[in-house]
Amino acid sequence: MHHRNSLVLNCIQASGYLNVQQLETVKNCRGDLLNNLAQSQLINTQQKNYLHFLVAYYALLQGSSRYGYLNEMQVKNLMHNKLKNSDGSTTSLTYADKQFIHRDAAQKIATDLYKNKVLVNEEYKLIQSWISGLEGTLNKKAFPQIASYQIEELVGSGGMGRVYRARHPILQKDVAIKVLLNLQNAPQTIKQRFFSEAQTMAQLKHPNIVQIHDVGVHNGISFIAMDYIDGMPLKDILKEKKMSSRKCCDMMLQILTAVNYAHQRGIIHRDLKPSNLLLKENHIFLMDFGLAKDVKKDEDLTNSGQILGTPKYMSPEQAEGKSKSIDLRSDIYALGVIFYEMLTGVCPINGSSQSKIIYNILHGEVKPMRTYNKNLSSKLEAICLKAMARDADKRYQTAREMHSDIQNFLHGKALSVSSSRISQHMNRNQKKYTRIMAMACAFVVCLSIGIFIGRGNKQPKTKQPLMVTSQQKPPQRIDPPLKKTTEKELSRQVDESSHNTAQKKSPQQNTQEYVPVSTLRNYKYIANKWKKWVTRKYKAQFYIKPVWKYQVLSDDDIFRILYSTGTNSYAVFAFSRVRHENISHVIQTAEKVILSSNVSAKLVRKKQQDTQINELKGKMTYYQLHSAGKKFYLQMFTAIHDGIAYVCTARRPQDTHRKNAGVLHAMYSLSIIGEEYTTVENKDLHIRYKVKTKWPVREKKFNNGGMKFYGYLGGFYFTVQSFKIESKDLDYCRRKMERQSIMKFYRFRVNDKKPYRIGGLNGILVSYNLRNKRSNIRFESQRFYTIKNGNAYGIFAVYRANNENHKAELIEAMNSLEYISE
Repeated sequence: MHHRNSLVLNCIQASGYLNVQQLETVKNCRGDLLNNLAQSQLINTQQKNYLHFLVAYYALLQGSSRYGYLNEMQVKNLMHNKLKNSDGSTTSLTYADKQFIHRDAAQKIATDLYKNKVLVNEEYKLIQSWISGLEGTLNKKAFPQIASYQIEELVGSGGMGRVYRARHPILQKDVAIKVLLNLQNAPQTIKQRFFSEAQTMAQLKHPNIVQIHDVGVHNGISFIAMDYIDGMPLKDILKEKKMSSRKCCDMMLQILTAVNYAHQRGIIHRDLKPSNLLLKENHIFLMDFGLAKDVKKDEDLTNSGQILGTPKYMSPEQAEGKSKSIDLRSDIYALGVIFYEMLTGVCPINGSSQSKIIYNILHGEVKPMRTYNKNLSSKLEAICLKAMARDADKRYQTAREMHSDIQNFLHGKALSVSSSRISQHMNRNQKKYTRIMAMACAFVVCLSIGIFIGRGNKQPKTKQPLMVTSQQKPPQRIDPPLKKTTEKELSRQVDESSHNTAQKKSPQQNTQEYVPVSTLRNYKYIANKWKKWVTRKYKAQFYIKPVWKYQVLSDDDIFRILYSTGTNSYAVFAFSRVRHENISHVIQTAEKVILSSNVSAKLVRKKQQDTQINELKGKMTYYQLHSAGKKFYLQMFTAIHDGIAYVCTARRPQDTHRKNAGVLHAMYSLSIIGEEYTTVENKDLHIRYKVKTKWPVREKKFNNGGMKFYGYLGGFYFTVQSFKIESKDLDYCRRKMERQSIMKFYRFRVNDKKPYRIGGLNGILVSYNLRNKRSNIRFESQRFYTIKNGNAYGIFAVYRANNENHKAELIEAMNSLEYISE
């Protein structure tokens, strides 16, 4: 127990949940330190769960150090980065974490520590949920340093290697390090292409192209050091919002300038796409020359027939594998596709597989851009269509020509390409429209003949009603009133009703099993037969049976938990934060996850309807699932509420002798956690206020003060900042708080400033417009500043622009502030 308490104490000190006086008090605590802290209410439930995570993570790092997989410096750096970048509520490993922990070592470490009572049950289960995602082999030499660069964090990974953010200790400058791990096992062409990228980038010195600084080999790891751009990929920007035509043109002019510079030096990129373009403060940077071709050199690392590039942005000659036909006009085609996507928000080339994408590149038709953007100028559409011409001779022959046309459009001058979109579309589809016109003429002739014959055979008028033949719909079923029944009787009734209904159905009717919705909604969850499962992070709760086996399938983006009934039935609950309201996208993603878990499975969608489960309004989709030679009923409920996607799946065997309605009861028990408020009272600062219990808490301390964040993870937050001060200049205090809480992360503008009074405190209320420096997302903020008895207070409410729901909640929390007299 002493070993465990020392481990817990180290994690508490690192997290900063307790002050110095509290730490001294709990050092000599007997029993489990973590449980004692929770019982004495020194930490809340969320902090306790996060400490369980830190203890499990730190124990794995220390164990890996004992087995020789990590050294002490690596353990220190990893723990420091985890605390620095963590949000205080995560319980899963990131992609970078999984590269440092050996799978077999983690299993042995967890088992030994659990037997010795260093880890408790929650921590042991947490490690078990991580093990399936860990690597079986580690490259110990790659970290924490490459040459003279200190590795800070993993930025991304690609087909040829990984990219890390690193820092030069002497120059105190951040750089991006691209490495090719396990170079000794890589094919010769991969090695040559990796070093070829460095040689290519060394020739290019342009303000819109990422610059290279160093290249070398360190402990068997080849690396390229280049500029670190703290920007956002164009791909992510296009997912979040549509840009104005003016901004798209300005960005494309920068891209064309960089591409034209490379073309003039004989460099063809061959992999232009939005993810290879970084945007930082309206400045575009072109990167990743891994597939670039230098036309001045005789050798080419591409074989004839080999397809290189990203399918959606490949030119027709690239899609056909004609490497000898690829020239600078192939880059022009990719730029046309990118420009189309920038202007409309939709990629013109799509397909569910690579073969379908290639077919659409070679034979498919591009939809008119005004389908997605009705206000788009036909001149811009003409520029895109010319750049995307299948025949390379009909495209822009140089990037300078396309640059000139876009510039002429901005200045209102004539273009080198016709802007008649309709005529171009008709010419491309001449055969198609010829057939349509012929069919239309034939229809008109037949209609005229029918009218002529009808007039010749007039019948006397009658008052008989007009009969319309349509497909007969089954009568709507009305559920009988719910009676008080036991669980066994309820299951038997459901089975009998479903069996009788199936016998009465004709072969043409849908064979989906019927279960009364009222039965599911009004079902009583008995305490000894059902237990409640709550996740405050995703604001949800539901009921499951204690005898069901569960398995956590979560990753960095989606939290999933699967419950198996033991009779070939299961219920899956999945939660994820989203930035959109597109339920169809969530349904398609869930279907892909179901099919990816079993390659041989076949999923047939039967019907879909709007459904409400408790407070959640969404869609219920019915499927028939064929898996491992068996047939199943599958129902999936999908809803989006307050920025969170909820997906509940219930699978049951189609065999009438083994139906399990319990998974449906679990699905219909899903509900949103009620709004609960907590009063926070700080007697040292003489203030109290009310915040929502579900808001996660994060705290940051300074030398003479600190800040406390509430709800920081949801794109909004309520903050209380305070520090001791001798001055009574309120403007000085405001500027100091702005430096500590705004300038580091936002560009801001003051909209309004006025005197304000809250809870016995007189001060000023300032309204801000904020824009995140990294993601470029707009926020709004209301901030109250005041000074009282040597304490400076800042009460902040930050929320997304035009988000009235969060604005009202945060202003309510701000107005609940009260000053407590001594």
